[in-house]
Amino acid sequence: MSSEFILQTKQLLSERKFIVLVGVIIMLTLAFCAMLLLSVQQRDILIASRYTYFGETHYYRDRWYYLYTFIVFALSVAMIHIALMVKLSALGRRTGVFVAGGAAIALLLIAFAYAHQVIVTAFL
Repeated sequence: MSSEFILQTKQLLSERKFIVLVGVIIMLTLAFCAMLLLSVQQRDILIASRYTYFGETHYYRDRWYYLYTFIVFALSVAMIHIALMVKLSALGRRTGVFVAGGAAIALLLIAFAYAHQVIVTAFL
């Protein structure tokens, strides 16, 4: 079992595109987490956490630590997609590896833009 694990690990580390893709995902995740940690301000008042056109009030309010759930989301996206990429690579599905990596990058970029707009709206 351990020799098979070592063989698969050596195979993954020899694939340059895989390592670059995982590195990009990890760097985007760390940048996303750093951006949120540096921009969230502790306040005693409720902040605007989301906006909707449907409903009595357009801005819904929540506590400031609600914004930390974005960090949990980014970390879970990164971990799940990297694990999926490793599994697909072990099965020999190279196209699936790059699709999963691209999906992770796209999700993190969308979450980055969304979280930025929430922070701008929250701390008006």
